[in-house]
Order: sequence, then structure tokens, then C-alpha cells
Amino acid sequence: GEILFKAGEFNLAKNIYRTLFQSGERPGLSLYWMGRCNEQEGRIEDAEKNYEESIVYQPSLEAFQRHAALLIRKQKDHQAAEVMERALTLTDISTDVLFEIHKATGNCWLRSKNEKKAEHHYRKALELKPASDAIHTSLGNLYLAQGRVDEAKRSFQGALSLNVKNDRALAQLATLALSQGDARGAHDLLAESLEINLQNPQAIYHLVKCAYEIKSYATAARLVQEYVQSAPINTNLLYSLAGLQFHLGRLRDAKLTVQKILAMDSNHLGALDLRKLIDQYSERERV
Repeated sequence: GEILFKAGEFNLAKNIYRTLFQSGERPGLSLYWMGRCNEQEGRIEDAEKNYEESIVYQPSLEAFQRHAALLIRKQKDHQAAEVMERALTLTDISTDVLFEIHKATGNCWLRSKNEKKAEHHYRKALELKPASDAIHTSLGNLYLAQGRVDEAKRSFQGALSLNVKNDRALAQLATLALSQGDARGAHDLLAESLEINLQNPQAIYHLVKCAYEIKSYATAARLVQEYVQSAPINTNLLYSLAGLQFHLGRLRDAKLTVQKILAMDSNHLGALDLRKLIDQYSERERV
């Protein structure tokens, strides 16, 4: 069965596991592998049933994890959290695995807006690994959602004291700085976060906003240009880049960026207006 599964012969493998299950031999394991086969075939509902039945016959960490992962994919975070809480009743779970279960369960409860249960699991995870910057960041997000600003700030700062490269904690501290009217501080924190992990569109958006507010465009222009090269083409993001290039006096670059925008959307009003401004300033420079 496993050989067939690895070879991609999921239906044949499933037949073997179904026969094994009907014989009464190791029903929990047979159902688990039937679930794996159904999952590979895209039969998600059947896979969920297989994992749940496997747990009834013989609870296993793998079945709990696969079942919860499918529920998360379907954005059923409440149900996923409940499945993972059941996994916590298993014995002989290593500290590392126990930590990951508490962490994932906390994340699911947080997405489900059950902040009390989320905090419970984050604190359990922290008891297992006090030096986890990821959990300090998650607690910060929870406190931020609850409006507990001072506690959120301490949590994000605690995360950074454990890992100076925690881009999420830096980005969230920038959010707090923005809420307090500190555009310069937010700009610098966002830039530092994006230097570590550029793939954060929300941070890019806020960085551009801060750049305009403090009238400092160079860092934002560089990071937005790098982001544009690695992300799907977005006319609004290109428009932000063109505006930054214009404010830096890089008229030729700004004009090329505007041309890209208009090639995708010939009626983009912002790009049309910016092209007029670029032409005006270019004419003045020639004069």
C-alpha cells in the first residue's frame, strides 16, 4: 500500500487499505492511509471522514494533525482547534510536538476570535519554550486585537530581544508607532522589517504612506521596486513606485513606470495625471 501511495497509485493503494480494514487488521492505520489517498485525489470530505474514523479506532497524532490541517485549509479554525485539543490527550508526546500543537491551537482560536482560549494555549506553549520569539509575537497580536497596547508592545519587544530578525514583531511595532502618530519611527521599523522579509504587502503599503508623510522617499522607492520585481504585477503598487521616483527627481524612471501602468490600464487616472506632471518637469529641465 505504501509503495503504491509513493508511486501515485492512490486508488490501488486505497483498495489495499480498504481490504485490510474490512479484515479487521489495524483498522485505525488503514483508515488513516485511506484518508491520505483521498486527500491526494482531492476528495477532501472523504479524507476528513477517514481521519475522524481512524481517530475513533486508534487515536494517533498523525491522524489528528492531518484532520486539523484540512479543516484549517477550509477556514474552519474553530473545528480545527477542537481537533488539536483532542490530540493533547495523547500520551508520550515530545516537548517539541506538544509546543507545536499548543502554538497551532492558539493560532486557530485567535482566528476564531476566541481570545481567551488562544491566550491559554500560547501561555502553555511559552511554559514549554520560554525563549520562543514566535509565541511572544503571537501574544502581542492577541493583546493588540484586545486593545491591550502596552502589553502588546512589551510582547513584541520581548520577541525582538530573543530574535532581532523577527520581521513580524518589527512590523507590529511599526503599527503601534503609526497609531501613536510616530510616522518616522514607523517608517524605520517597517523598512527594517522589509529588509528581513520583503513579502509583506501590508508593510509595503504602510511604508509608502509613511514615506509621503515624512517626505523621505529613497528607502521606500528601493524596497517597493524590489517588491514589484518579485510580486505579481499590481497597477496601484506601480503607481506608488512611480510617485516615489517622481519625488526623488528620477523622471526617466518615473515615466517608464507610468508607461507600464498605462500599458495595463490606459484609463488609470493617477498615472495619466502623473505623466502630465513628469512631462512638465522634463520640459522645464530641458529649458
